[in-house]
Amino acid sequence: MGTPEIVTNTGAQPEIFEDGISGLFVQPRDPNSLVAVILQILSCQKLSKRLIGNGLARVKKYFSMQLHVDAIQSLYTSILYAGL
Repeated sequence: MGTPEIVTNTGAQPEIFEDGISGLFVQPRDPNSLVAVILQILSCQKLSKRLIGNGLARVKKYFSMQLHVDAIQSLYTSILYAGL
């Protein structure tokens, strides 16, 4: 099934997750914010399912193994034909 993601708005997280769409952001080092978001997810099954579904769709669209393989193959092909 999956797990709704709760992340901080730091590092690469904003590139991977969309706040309120594929995950929920909390402030770093803010346990009260974390507790509030956990309770929000636990109390609303519809929100939980939406976050899980959107998160899985985003991973498949942007982070699949095939996308990475294709990107590496394209890079190698361009280097090969560039004569490098």
